Amino acid sequence: MNVADHHRELIGRFLEGGLADAETTELGRALATDPALAEALARACRVDACLAVHFSIQAQALDMTTAVSGRGTFGQTASRRLPARWVAAAVVTIAVLVGWTMSRRPYPGPRVTGRFTDSDGESIRRGTVLRTADAQREALTLGGYCRVDVDPDSVVRVAGSPRRERIVLERGRVACDIEPGAGQFTVETKHCTVSVRGTRFAVELLESQGGHAMLGKHVLVKVFAGAVLVAAAGAQETVNAGEEKLVPGKVVVTAEDQARSVGDRWTYAVTTPDGKPVGKADVAIVGKHTVGSNTLHRAAVRFGTQRRPDYWFAVGDDGYFHFDAFGATLPGDHFPLPLKEGMAFEYESTQGKVSARVVGTEAVEVPAGKFACLAVESKYRVDGEERTRTSWVAPDIGTVKHVRHDVTLALAGLNPVVVLKPEKGAVVLNTFDTDEPLRSPLFARARWGGWMGEPGRSSDVDIDAFTGGANGTPFCLRWTYTTLGTWVSASISPGGERPADLSKYAGISFYIKGLLGKPCTMTIQAKAADGEERAFAHIRFPVTQRWQKIILTHDTHPQLLALDLRKVYSIGLTDAAREGAAHNVIWLDEVKLHEDEQLLIEEINALEKAKLLLEAHKAEF
Repeated sequence: MNVADHHRELIGRFLEGGLADAETTELGRALATDPALAEALARACRVDACLAVHFSIQAQALDMTTAVSGRGTFGQTASRRLPARWVAAAVVTIAVLVGWTMSRRPYPGPRVTGRFTDSDGESIRRGTVLRTADAQREALTLGGYCRVDVDPDSVVRVAGSPRRERIVLERGRVACDIEPGAGQFTVETKHCTVSVRGTRFAVELLESQGGHAMLGKHVLVKVFAGAVLVAAAGAQETVNAGEEKLVPGKVVVTAEDQARSVGDRWTYAVTTPDGKPVGKADVAIVGKHTVGSNTLHRAAVRFGTQRRPDYWFAVGDDGYFHFDAFGATLPGDHFPLPLKEGMAFEYESTQGKVSARVVGTEAVEVPAGKFACLAVESKYRVDGEERTRTSWVAPDIGTVKHVRHDVTLALAGLNPVVVLKPEKGAVVLNTFDTDEPLRSPLFARARWGGWMGEPGRSSDVDIDAFTGGANGTPFCLRWTYTTLGTWVSASISPGGERPADLSKYAGISFYIKGLLGKPCTMTIQAKAADGEERAFAHIRFPVTQRWQKIILTHDTHPQLLALDLRKVYSIGLTDAAREGAAHNVIWLDEVKLHEDEQLLIEEINALEKAKLLLEAHKAEF
């Protein structure tokens, strides 16, 4: 007997009143999911009711005959049974028809509250991609039984079908509240799926602020009520209320993901062990050099507004080594690479012998976001007392959190490198954002330096890792000087010890600003155009405390006509103090040589027009 015939038999026995409790339950479930079966039951009830009425009339006539003749009891029995069946059939018919009618109501589509944006600006439907703003939490309702709260800066895609609702989490975090027994619900990520029928839980793609490279590499599932089924990599696991699951469950830190680029910057929040804020520490990679399989990085450090000594760290096949100073023979910190769960290791450091082990994988929340980390516990002795420090290390990030007896550091921000767009007709003399920032990518032997005459005081050139470049780039050159009765300079020699041919370039441009806002001079030293050995073009211009672009050409600055640009010895900034002392700081960025003079003239005219327009607006107000 097939399923359909079995269900019809159950309907017949139901009308006869002969179903057991288990069979009644079975029929009820079948009716709830099969509209055709519900319609068949309704028709059977209507037929049964009509027959009941028909036989009831006949039975009443028979009862009257029997009553007169005084024979038989058939009429009495029929008159009791048939009305009862008719009432039962009517009740069942009404219940089935009402339930079936309700099941035919339109299924509710996706609904949102708040200020979601979708990918195409149309109404919300299956396939729509929803995005939340940086500081706004919004809600999505699916099928009337799934409420999804979407955290700020998150991206979800609406998928699934009626009673089998599904969303795809592409970024951020969602918290879900599902009505039990109403239908299925699944959250899908590229690493796992989370399936439920009735529960409260959250799914989060672990990532950092600013869209760093770690984006979406791990998923954190946290259950508040009920249970969920997490499926990933061909395996399934049930996560119950009060539990959380990290997918994938293991973290591996490699040499490749610990390497850094010049210009990378990050910030740590510094607190006492009891959580009292102390300040913030900024770190920036200002140089690196690769030897074999190991890369040495130079990191600049600023605590608050004070620059601290730089430190160095090496990354390679031998592991990670942190050195407090260049040339140090012992590291301050170390771990082997690749770093995995269960590893234990020892090493000699500036604090003596250190015993360390990887205690496990943890999802760590810091101001910069949530990260899947390896927790590394290190033990060492200071003045005979054993101390313990714990570091949480994440792939692509490095140290996310560091706790020791006297201080706690927690990652508060990441600043990815900003790369300048190429400028038409221009070549870069310096951007100060390369692996060796003071060297020119155009002239291999050229390097910026600070110079001074007698009896000069000081002239120091360095990379400013924390002021920021003119157009959002990480670094710029910082020239700090004190001069008395002589000159100082921050300059570069394009040809090294020999002159360089710059005759094909029509002009030079750069960005500049100063601490004091006093005028400065660009000096170009070259062979004289009249045949003399050397000549100088001194071009003086105003400097403000904000970045401004300076453009020098033969047309705008005739001083350049006195030079033979086929033999240029140096290009740089100069200042002098014949009476009294001068103390100043100058910032320089994006020094470029230009081949197309017409483009420079057009830019100069545009800058002048903008300046006049600004002055006119100021006059109006």
